[in-house]
Amino acid sequence: MGTGVAGCRPRSRFRVTEPPPGTLPRWPAARARHLGALVVGLAAERRPAVPVADGDLDDIVAHGDLDDIVADGDLDDIVALAAHHRLPGLFFRRLRAAAGPDGRLRPLADAYQFASTRYLGQLAQLAQLRPILDETDPTWLVVKGPVLGAEAYGDPGLRTAYDLDLVVRPQRFADVLAAIEAAGGRARQRNWPLLRRLELGQLVVDLPLGGTGDLHWHLLNTPFIRRRYALDMDELRERRRTVTLDGVRVPTLDATDSLLHLCLHGVLSGSHLLVWSKDVARVAADLPVDWDELVRRATRARLGLVTAVQLERARVVLGAPVDPAVVRALAPRNALVAAWSRADRVRRSQWARDRHTGKTLSAALSATTPATAAELARRLPLEVLVPRLAAAAHRPAAPPPGRSPLTQPVGDDTDRQHYLAFVGAQDGLRRSPSASQ
Repeated sequence: MGTGVAGCRPRSRFRVTEPPPGTLPRWPAARARHLGALVVGLAAERRPAVPVADGDLDDIVAHGDLDDIVADGDLDDIVALAAHHRLPGLFFRRLRAAAGPDGRLRPLADAYQFASTRYLGQLAQLAQLRPILDETDPTWLVVKGPVLGAEAYGDPGLRTAYDLDLVVRPQRFADVLAAIEAAGGRARQRNWPLLRRLELGQLVVDLPLGGTGDLHWHLLNTPFIRRRYALDMDELRERRRTVTLDGVRVPTLDATDSLLHLCLHGVLSGSHLLVWSKDVARVAADLPVDWDELVRRATRARLGLVTAVQLERARVVLGAPVDPAVVRALAPRNALVAAWSRADRVRRSQWARDRHTGKTLSAALSATTPATAAELARRLPLEVLVPRLAAAAHRPAAPPPGRSPLTQPVGDDTDRQHYLAFVGAQDGLRRSPSASQ
């Protein structure tokens, strides 16, 4: 793990990442429903559409009276779920008035402080890199991260940005990487033959002032996903806007593209954590989204179904200000969206589970319902059988953290140049060259 500010290395316990399946307690069904309703209420924009009828629970989530959460012994479980859903800072702000100096909130307080400190470190990093990036690629962008925390949440402590996501043109990728290295950074992923073979849309780098960054030449990371959708990177760059974050001016996606990207990111990540729906809800509430244009762009990029599902989830679960007519325009008369919406209205327990969350179905969402069914049929054997076979063989299903094959130094400068030449040959259009091979 990198540093947040130069010379300041955060403790590893501050990094709030999704725990592996089985980490959360397997609460009884009634308890899971109760806790699920509470975390939804704490994360909601306004009174959520999920039914809440467990006694005075309705008053708790509707009116923000949180004393009962502390008094009824729910606080320890809520703290665990705040980390699980990657919203510790947000939950800390909601709970601290009710809990007072309660020591059980310390993990959330620490996470809030870490997020605020990390934001300042990322601003310092952007201030250092901006002239370098302006010179090497004037069309560069920063997405999510500090922009999301400051602009959509209004307080960077509420939304931790672990990595700095930088987007550059593929033709300038090698020059930008060299400039970052000249400033004191380095490529963290250095398995050049494997990087070339996988054709990933990003490279993880260690930034000059500490911390990690994802250097993107495309926002869709794998060639399979780039073929599934038709996201035109050149158009995103043409529509970019400049925002000022505490005195640091940086280019980012326009509001409509930001929402479209967050919907896509949430669905591809599984859509099973509240943070992704909260991101969508915050942007929908506070940024000037052009909803008609959103429908046009999503349809053109084959993202209508994906965007409809994530917007509907944010609307139904967290009360995001999304007009149902927008969802219908994105996916007209779609049975999958309707079924998903009905399930979200009644399945409160899914937000207190780390199994059977629907993440596999979400990640399989494609341009159409038949394509989604085909992708789900492809994924299920891999995601169900591989972990079971690995468990039977007493082997981990995935490499331990920090042991990814991509981070192992493999290959020489010739392999590196071969990888960079591949990236430079990409054209940034809606279908990358690799899609036609």
